[in-house]
Amino acid sequence: MNIRNIQKMAGNHDVNGLILALEDSSVRGLAARALGQLGDKRAVDALLSKLKAVDDRNKVAFINSIEEHVIPALGVLGDTRAVQPLIDLLNDEKNPNVLDTIEVLGNLGDVRAVQPLIDCLRKYIRAYDYDGYHKQRAIKALIKLRRLTDDTSSIDAALEGFAKAYLCKAYKSGSCIVKEKDTGPCSWKPEDWTSCNVVIENKKLYGSW
Repeated sequence: MNIRNIQKMAGNHDVNGLILALEDSSVRGLAARALGQLGDKRAVDALLSKLKAVDDRNKVAFINSIEEHVIPALGVLGDTRAVQPLIDLLNDEKNPNVLDTIEVLGNLGDVRAVQPLIDCLRKYIRAYDYDGYHKQRAIKALIKLRRLTDDTSSIDAALEGFAKAYLCKAYKSGSCIVKEKDTGPCSWKPEDWTSCNVVIENKKLYGSW
């Protein structure tokens, strides 16, 4: 099987054919991406079965497909059946694709992911995170989940602890780390961030925060 076969099946909305293509390691990533783009929930079980089938023997061979397409495809499909398997993957020390795992857990909007994401954030506060992306992704995911839970105390405590330790010196000095201006208390509500200099400067540098 090759890329032309995948493109043809995707063009024909051949979900069953693409599910079968997941068995072929040479096109598995392309098939997973196509299934995500088609948005057919029939693909969820097939993608999860592949995710759960990864063991120590074939993890290195399969993880490239996960990294490129499988986890994002589960995020696009938006089915909460993926939450627990992704939490398990988040806790897997051998998983090199933590960034997408974090992001998809936030996008799926299931509060079961709150504590695992808090634990993940604390882990990367303590660990060396050379570009800060793991911390930023975890924060974004937690902020999304914050909107969906009545009890925000654990999330608020984690975010405030992170801010004090890493992100925003306004918690200690009352001044923005970037502009050296008073920012006031942070509400962790994105709608209030239009005047936050940290967010503004990050958008200038990276296109988003």
